[in-house]
Amino acid sequence: YFLGQTRLPEIEKEEIVKLLGSKLVGDKRDHYFRVRAESAKALGRLMHPAAIPYLIAAFTDPEETDPHVRVWVSWALERFRVDWDREIREVKAKLDQAKAEVEQIKRDHPEYATQPVGAVQIPFSNFAVLLFKLASIYRFMGRHGEALKLYQEAVLNFRYSQREGGFLPFNTQ
Repeated sequence: YFLGQTRLPEIEKEEIVKLLGSKLVGDKRDHYFRVRAESAKALGRLMHPAAIPYLIAAFTDPEETDPHVRVWVSWALERFRVDWDREIREVKAKLDQAKAEVEQIKRDHPEYATQPVGAVQIPFSNFAVLLFKLASIYRFMGRHGEALKLYQEAVLNFRYSQREGGFLPFNTQ
């Protein structure tokens, strides 16, 4: 609460955003859900534009399954004017590239859906993560039908990637 109510120099806000963002996502992400949820809440209260990439990353992270964190991330994102069209364009560009790679694997290894194929795990997993990210953005925007189709495709591609010991990294409720 305190962070969003005080006037801090811009440089201090940027450092605070980086620290809170690192607790929310990335390699240094905190394992305790309450720390991540409070980080999201504080980022929303700070209202600093540098918080947006951290919040989007947390919202579209297939490994973030805690509902408390998701609620606070959604709340924080609603406070910002996010250019969702730009975010969608960026994800779709990456998706096109990942899809081309997956389609090539499907042509080269037609047995990918029934037998373990070492070449499929990472490309299928990367493709699934991007599908999940786009689905999450669509869900946030209220485009639930499109989001559901993308979530279903993400689950299917995560399953293809698990043929070599991968796993479904998000709750598929």
